[in-house]
Amino acid sequence: MAPLSIWSVGNDEIARALTIDDCLQGLYEAFDALGTDKGANPQHITVPSEKGCVLFKPATVHGAGLGAKIMSVFPGNSSKTPPLPNLNGLIVMMDEDTGKLKAVLEADLITTMRTAGGSAVSVQVMAPENCQVLTVFGAGPQAEWHIRMMVHVRPSIKQVYVVNRTFSTAELLAQRMSSVWDGVDIKATADSEFAVRQADIIATCTAARAALFEANWVKPTCHIAAVGSFTHDMRELPVEIFRDADVVVDCGLASEEAGELLDAFEMGTLDAAVLPTIGNWIRHGTQPTKGRRTIYKSVGFGLMDIAVSNKVLEALEAEF
Repeated sequence: MAPLSIWSVGNDEIARALTIDDCLQGLYEAFDALGTDKGANPQHITVPSEKGCVLFKPATVHGAGLGAKIMSVFPGNSSKTPPLPNLNGLIVMMDEDTGKLKAVLEADLITTMRTAGGSAVSVQVMAPENCQVLTVFGAGPQAEWHIRMMVHVRPSIKQVYVVNRTFSTAELLAQRMSSVWDGVDIKATADSEFAVRQADIIATCTAARAALFEANWVKPTCHIAAVGSFTHDMRELPVEIFRDADVVVDCGLASEEAGELLDAFEMGTLDAAVLPTIGNWIRHGTQPTKGRRTIYKSVGFGLMDIAVSNKVLEALEAEF
């Protein structure tokens, strides 16, 4: 790869170049830039199709990336024979001084890592320090990276439960992840109530159309990171979970798109007028209310993709 050429960066290079800490740093920059003069994040375009959708997300973090992502999301792909990725797409990065095309990066790994990384940031700023039990709903790449990111930021985690509609897939993920760390027990379970009642942190990484668990199963001090739903007809969380909780979103669009938030507004368990972004939460030094559960709801936004892609390019540039 020549340093002055248009770079084509695949998932293998991204996995090698992008550390978890660099990913998290890029996300802090993206969260800080949203809604300020540090960046621009126009509303993305969604093109629906019969079995999925295509998203177009342009953004810039001033001094840390300019570009756009085009991504298809087809949730049924993983059930095909042979299985196909649910996410497919590219991120196009431009030179900030000239506007010339700088790089084209595969988008699926960056999307997965930045989504899980956003949840990990929410754990850093909202969850108790001594969390020991993590429960993850889902068994795909997003679930895997949530485990990786959350154990990284909360090394106090010693037990991970994986809950998935297809138990054998949860078993495969648990077996694969069990060799990553010493002292972290990772198990698949079909008993979602048990896994939720034990959890200090819950991550939901599914394409569910109905709540995955009951609100009264959740500990009063549990932190929840919900990333799966991004349309009106998708929902992972029960409406009642938002009562007596500190709730943040990754961006304002979550309040317009995520099914469980729309349900909560309609039922009166959550007030859209006082729903902060995690960037505002961090910027103002907000602290969680003692004894209350905390919730981070994410639908993803372009600044996250661009800031993390810039971290990949910085790492590759440093090799020359």
